Amino acid sequence: MSAPSVDHAVINVLYDMDAAADVFRALGFHLTPRGFHSLGSINHLMMFGHDYLELVGLPTGTDKIRREVADSPRGLNGLVFLSKDADAEYARLLAAGVPTELPLAFGRPVDLDGTTQEARFRTVRLKPGFVQGGRVYFCEQRTRHLVWRPEWQTHANGAIAIAGFTVVVPDPDDEARRYATVLGDVAIERSADTATLRLGDFVLELMTAGGYVDRYGDQAFVAEGRDAYMGAVTLRTTSLAQVDACFSAARDHGIDCRRDPTRATVSASSAFDSVIAFIE
Repeated sequence: MSAPSVDHAVINVLYDMDAAADVFRALGFHLTPRGFHSLGSINHLMMFGHDYLELVGLPTGTDKIRREVADSPRGLNGLVFLSKDADAEYARLLAAGVPTELPLAFGRPVDLDGTTQEARFRTVRLKPGFVQGGRVYFCEQRTRHLVWRPEWQTHANGAIAIAGFTVVVPDPDDEARRYATVLGDVAIERSADTATLRLGDFVLELMTAGGYVDRYGDQAFVAEGRDAYMGAVTLRTTSLAQVDACFSAARDHGIDCRRDPTRATVSASSAFDSVIAFIE
């Protein structure tokens, strides 16, 4: 089988959704209206052409709390791949020897043109511990027309796709082999401190902590007491000049965002423990 494509990446903001939405709007993203999952979480999405970035959090004033979100740390903690059939995905992963949870169905209301419809999903989650750093799962999008809406796909910063995702681990080569088991037919490229898997235009990097800090410096996430964590998401933009304009305004809000010749970067300290990078 061919390797799957990325569906979305998740930033957990726990109970700080209002503040997180303000930060990401200041960075030039168009956020979807707040969603309320049947599992007990809330979200805003930043929709691109074929994938998206998700802010997930928890509501206040309710006893219905999504435990996998509540029990996860703040910051990047979810990498999600697209599945056409959750049941078939579950069977494939088990056959490959990947510890996997049973498929889970859930939804959330979507208000469109004065009517309320339900966006529906089925996910297949890897059991904790097979891969490191955060949650990895597959998502069957059962109502794509309610999620990928043209009115939500244009951003002032020009973002059009998830280009890459960085996971910090002690042994990148070993972790890359585990991901290759999960993803199927995908080659591994190796360097001194990084193992890379390419899925079309998307690049998954497994990187040592030293390599991560060498790249992002004092903008990196400081992961005290954790030897594995999801460290950065890289977005493709049509124009770094558009990102520059958004960054200029974002700095007025106290957001630490910087530019070098090939990349624009938001510090983890300003983006809820998540490095956000932009490339053309």
